[in-house]
Amino acid sequence: MNKQSGRELLENAFRRKNYDRLLKKYIASCHPASEEDGAILPRAPKKPEGRFPNLAGFCRFLHIGTEDLVDLSEKYPDAIAYVYAVLEDEALNSSVSPTLLTAYLKRRLGYDKENERKEKLLPTDPQPIIRFEHDIYGDGA
Repeated sequence: MNKQSGRELLENAFRRKNYDRLLKKYIASCHPASEEDGAILPRAPKKPEGRFPNLAGFCRFLHIGTEDLVDLSEKYPDAIAYVYAVLEDEALNSSVSPTLLTAYLKRRLGYDKENERKEKLLPTDPQPIIRFEHDIYGDGA
C-alpha cells in the first residue's frame, strides 16, 4: 500500500476544502486528553501541559517543511490564510509566556512585516548632525 506524502495530503485537503480536519487533528494532538465533562480541572497549572500549536509543529505533524506550506500558498492563498488564522487564534488563547507569544507572532505569522512595509514607504527624516566647534584656546574656557 502506497502512503500519501504529507504535501500530497495537504494539497488534496486544500483542493477538497477539508483542510480544517487536518488542523483539528493537529491541534488535538497538541493537547493532553481532557477530563470527562463534569470533572474538576486543576486551577491554572504553572506549566502548560501539552504542546503549543504552531506553524512549524503543523508542518512537522504532516512531515513537510515550512517551505512546502509557503509553496502551496501561491496556489491556495485562502486556505493558507485560514491555517495562519487558526494558528494565530491558538497562540493568542494559549497559556504560553508573553515573550514567546510575541516572538512567535512576529517571526512565524508576520506581525512585524506591516511595520517594515510602513518604514519602506515612509522614509525617516534624516537625523540632524550636531557639531561643537569650540576652540577652547581661542574662545576661552
